[in-house]
Amino acid sequence: MGGDGRPTPETQTPFQPEGEANTSPGRRRWVEANHDAATRALDRLHDLKDRHALVGDVRGHGLLLGIDLVRSHDTKEPANDAAEAVLYRALDRGLTFKVTMANVLTLSPPLVIARDDLDRALDIVDACLGEV
Repeated sequence: MGGDGRPTPETQTPFQPEGEANTSPGRRRWVEANHDAATRALDRLHDLKDRHALVGDVRGHGLLLGIDLVRSHDTKEPANDAAEAVLYRALDRGLTFKVTMANVLTLSPPLVIARDDLDRALDIVDACLGEV
């Protein structure tokens, strides 16, 4: 904080509104909203795992999310071709993400993503998994 109690560039993050310090109620609301989005996303991914045989595992740390695609739940053999197919189907619908280790769909949405945008992205992944 500066001498007048207002935040300085050192105490303000790039995503917080001008004039709010890192310890402000605004930052706490942002952190809570991010936590809620991450929890919701992981819940949706677990639902995908329950409904799609290709999904062997899901994991997340904050909004860094992974969907492990496998040929068989018993052998856990990676489904590399399916991951590529899901990626290109999603790209055709306007969603981009990375494929890690040839079979893990890695989604890393912005930390300030709106709930509707996150839902739309996960709906696209869901639809693409259903087509492969």
